[in-house]
Amino acid sequence: TPAAPPRPPSVQEAPEPAPPRAVRSEVVLLTFGCRAQQADEEVLRDALVERGLPVLEERRAADAGIAVVHGCVVTARAERDARKAIRRLRREHPGLRIVAAGCFPRLVGAEACRELGADLALAAGDAAEVARAIRERLAPAVEPGAPSCAGSASGSTGRHRVPLRIQDGCDGRCAYCIVPRVRGRARSTPPEEVVRRVARLGEAGVPEVVLSGIQTGAWGRDLDPPLALSDLLERLLALPRRPRLRISSVEPQYLTDRLVGLVTGEAGLCPHLHVPIQSGSPGLLARVGRADLAPALEVLQRAWSRCPDLAVGVDVIAGLPTETERDHEATLALLERLPLAYLHVFTYSPRPGTPGAALAPQVPERTAVLRTRALLRLDERLRAAYRQRAVARGRAEVAVERIDAGGCGRGTTERFLPAVIVSREVRVGTLVRGTTDGLDADGALRVVPERTPATG
Repeated sequence: TPAAPPRPPSVQEAPEPAPPRAVRSEVVLLTFGCRAQQADEEVLRDALVERGLPVLEERRAADAGIAVVHGCVVTARAERDARKAIRRLRREHPGLRIVAAGCFPRLVGAEACRELGADLALAAGDAAEVARAIRERLAPAVEPGAPSCAGSASGSTGRHRVPLRIQDGCDGRCAYCIVPRVRGRARSTPPEEVVRRVARLGEAGVPEVVLSGIQTGAWGRDLDPPLALSDLLERLLALPRRPRLRISSVEPQYLTDRLVGLVTGEAGLCPHLHVPIQSGSPGLLARVGRADLAPALEVLQRAWSRCPDLAVGVDVIAGLPTETERDHEATLALLERLPLAYLHVFTYSPRPGTPGAALAPQVPERTAVLRTRALLRLDERLRAAYRQRAVARGRAEVAVERIDAGGCGRGTTERFLPAVIVSREVRVGTLVRGTTDGLDADGALRVVPERTPATG
């Protein structure tokens, strides 16, 4: 296991804030990246509200005094998005105090954040410390605990599928990945804390909680005594009132029959798995430091034999270092023969400081783009076939997230499909069960509700 990267100071000034001036206490949060980033945003949102800093929607940036750009660096594109957001905010709202937070400032440093236009750079770390630094350095006159209409992750945020971080960091050795450098070693949230948070969200009426992490499947391995993610799920399922639970993703090496048995057999767990396989070529996986896929594929095949409707999506990266045409063809062949629901396709981008950036040969950009397009075409076919299987299944449960212009509820099914409720009598923030009635013009599953929402 590689040595843990040095943990930088959690607060980096970029530069020392200008002499005190009146700063509105309202904050807008702009988050980029994965579900773990989204879960971090929820924790930070809570911490800001507790310190009297109301959180507004991004579209209300003109009404805010502080903007937090919660940046990701997993891909070059995510890093570019964070840079563009800081520049855009500085250009469009010159009076805003801009904070760079998350993995972005930890990788690029405070000086780079300052050059982009940030007033403060806060490296990834404890949300309470980040919120305290924002309040003390940028809005010192605000009283902690001031009332806010913005709500928090306890359920009043308007977020009806709430990501909850249960794990952080990564002990992997993937040659192409920058995450261990910016997130550190794998660390699990204690089970008692996870149970408490899920129970609180359930009491608040949140319909769905997405259990998230950098290596979610590794949850519990670092605890004393060690535990498994299955242990945590069993405790959560025993709660008297809890939201619908979804696992954000599980690395292949952490897929077990016990875990998948819970996902396919427990009504309180969404029958949906997201597995970052990255490639279907054993040789390429070995060259970039990834685990052998064979054991995970055996677990999934057994699961599909018991539960053919299990929704499984995968991450796949086109153009990884040393990827040959034969490697690419092996990936396509594997993905075509599995009954997958969807692909999340990424094009490899070298991350400075990773072993992958020095691996040879690198795949030419044009070739990587062509391979990405081939994977995206396959993704379209897989999604279309899975939608038809969902229609044929006949039933679905939808977490209602919004009401559309026609007055119908829209949301996400337990099997991770977009859905429209064919009724004007459903409420946002409820689970609605019903029968399937084809697809709408956008490909969303049409669901005719039962008389009574599942929760509410």
